[in-house]
This record gives sequence, C-alpha cells and structure tokens, in this order.
Amino acid sequence: MMKSILAALALGSLLFACNTSGGNQTSTAMTAAPATTEDWGYYQPVGDSLQIPPFEIVLEVSEKAAQKLKKQQEAIIVDAMFTGVPTDTTSESYQMEGEIFVTECKKELTEAGTVKIEGVKFSKKQYAELRDKDIILLVNVFSARKSSEDNLLNCGIVSGKMSELKNQKFTVPCKLIYGE
Repeated sequence: MMKSILAALALGSLLFACNTSGGNQTSTAMTAAPATTEDWGYYQPVGDSLQIPPFEIVLEVSEKAAQKLKKQQEAIIVDAMFTGVPTDTTSESYQMEGEIFVTECKKELTEAGTVKIEGVKFSKKQYAELRDKDIILLVNVFSARKSSEDNLLNCGIVSGKMSELKNQKFTVPCKLIYGE
C-alpha cells in the first residue's frame, strides 16, 4: 500500500513538473502535425495541376440553323473560358478586364448535341495567385467560320461561379444571326 502511494506521488510530481516550466510554457506533446495535403475545395489535384469539375452543354439548334450549317459544312464551337480575380490587382490585364485568364477549353461539333467539358486543368501556381478561389465560367457558342468569315449563330451563354455550375447540365439555344 505504501509503495502504491509513493508511486502515485512520484508520478504526480513528474506530471506537475512537465506541465509547469517557470512561466515559459511550451508543449510538444499537444502540437498537431502539419497538414500533408492542401484544401483544394472542389478542384481535384492532378500532379502540379488542379482539375475543374465537369459540366455539360446541350446545344439546341433551330431547324433553319441546322440546315444552313449542314449545307455549308459548318461546325459549331463551344468555348468554355475560365477566369478569376488575382491577389495582385495591379496587373495590366486585370486593370483592363477586371479579371484574369485561368484556362480555356474549346470543343468542336458537326451538329447539335451534348458536349461534356471535363478534364480541364490549370496550375496550382495559378490557383495560389487567385484571391477568390471560386473561378468564373463563361461558355460561348458560335460557328467555326470554316465556310464564312462571319459567325452564323446567335446562341445563349452560360456564365457564373464554378461552385454553382459544376456537375450540371445546361441547355444553350442557337439560331441563325440572319434569316430567323
């Protein structure tokens, strides 16, 4: 019994001594290990890049536009452009545009249909330079200008914060600029 009391007192003294260090308290036992991965939000890390979540664009082309595109053997371009707000707002491109280019994905179709935008990446370095990590998406649709120097289509757009648009499907209506 006496040995148990002495052992408890010795252990208590040892614990008390470890927790008080003359006003200069430093504890390594309670320090968390540094994080080994970063929080990339909704982006998927792939090597030194981040992959943007996919989304789909459904092109609804009017009958007249479809006929003209087919007759002229013209293609349709779906252009998904990603921009953002940098931490350094003194750059010339930001001063002129109010945003900076992050990346772009263009897909070409021979007729109306669904386009899946996926596998689009940008560098982790670019990500680090963004003040707002939620990049902006703008999707434009136009004719490929193979048969004419001019765009033949008047199409809707998709625009907004990527966090609101990721993993969704959007319908973009298109008709002829002239003749409809």
